[in-house]
Amino acid sequence: MKGLTCLGVVALCACVAACGSNGEETSSTWTTSSGSGSTSDGGGDASGSTTTSSTGSGDGPADAKAFFMKEVHPTLLDTCGGCHITGPGLSFLAEDAADAYDKARSAPGIVLKEKSRLLLKGGHSGGEAPALTSTQTDVVTQWLALEFANAGGDDPPAGDPPALTPLQQMQAFGNCMSYADWTKYELVNLANEQVIYQNNAVPCLSCHGTGQSGAYISDEPIAFFEASKKMPYLFKFANATLTADGTFDDVVNANRFVEKCVENPMVGNPHPPCVNGQIDTQLIQDLQSFFEDTKKRWAAGKCDEATDPPEAE
Repeated sequence: MKGLTCLGVVALCACVAACGSNGEETSSTWTTSSGSGSTSDGGGDASGSTTTSSTGSGDGPADAKAFFMKEVHPTLLDTCGGCHITGPGLSFLAEDAADAYDKARSAPGIVLKEKSRLLLKGGHSGGEAPALTSTQTDVVTQWLALEFANAGGDDPPAGDPPALTPLQQMQAFGNCMSYADWTKYELVNLANEQVIYQNNAVPCLSCHGTGQSGAYISDEPIAFFEASKKMPYLFKFANATLTADGTFDDVVNANRFVEKCVENPMVGNPHPPCVNGQIDTQLIQDLQSFFEDTKKRWAAGKCDEATDPPEAE
């Protein structure tokens, strides 16, 4: 495990922006299996990939849409529009309020009852992109409450149970993660992987130790594990693909911890490069093995075999 370098840690809390100019948010969008068969950051790719809604396709509740267009859209457009209409950040806004509503409902991780990225993101892009103000947070919270006010609807018809949504499948996958695997592969070592920032080698936990900037990378193994099982941090490990008709298809390796070191920098504030150009080779293999072991349990319906962390004494 690489050693810690403590230079400039106080100033580093804003240095690694998950939503920097490379557009990487707390997750990648879902893609159709008729496209490239993999996930992509942003609004899909040239192969015809599409995204699905966090709450399902189609129009949301009329009162929620009206509230979004009147109260949410103007304030988010002013604060977030520069990076989140066409990029480089996750595209969940539009100049037109009605279009913005449809995009927000389609973007992964936005319309979630308790874990919306809008509420969790915080300041990013090296401090250039601020966290929502308390007023904005209140407005977004009211909108999300309206979205879920009528959640559930009628009882499902008798017969086969309804298919899980992509988000439900993702959470089921997270629940299949095993702490025994986590410790076996020593994934806590990610915390001390280093990047070059202002000519200093600094550990990933300097900017992500408590979930800042869209990633949770802690040197506390249990806290790191528990956060990684849940959205939005789960999207760093896995993503969902969709069929051509927009229904769930599969879970694939998101590979975000590896890709952050090698993605091409874009204008603005890209993620700092990793020392040696990539994270440790063994750690790359361990991340892949952890994903594969988790997927085997999930695919076999044996998530009850996943182990929990030990209880605190």
